[in-house]
Amino acid sequence: METSDGSGRRAYLVERYVPGITWADVVDAAARTEREAVALLNNGADLRWRSSWLLPSDEAVFCLFEAKSAEVIREVHRRAGVAISRLVEVSVLSAPALIRPSSDGERRGT
Repeated sequence: METSDGSGRRAYLVERYVPGITWADVVDAAARTEREAVALLNNGADLRWRSSWLLPSDEAVFCLFEAKSAEVIREVHRRAGVAISRLVEVSVLSAPALIRPSSDGERRGT
């Protein structure tokens, strides 16, 4: 599903399962991935890294990206030397789309 900003990008979830992974490992992989993403952006690729989550008890990292194709995301990770266990297109629903503060500060569904 295309993102709502009209860019033509789609949302993708990168799953990585790495035994013994630590926050320091995630930060290192993120720095390498960011460096390669910037290089691709400078060459005309359209890519956004939205967020990452470490699930230490599952030895897993999930990263949310937006790109025009999954191939761009695969290429960034290949160049960075960061293995992908699984890459899937996802639909993203952010909480603010469902819950908005009212005039009195209380949160209510829309």
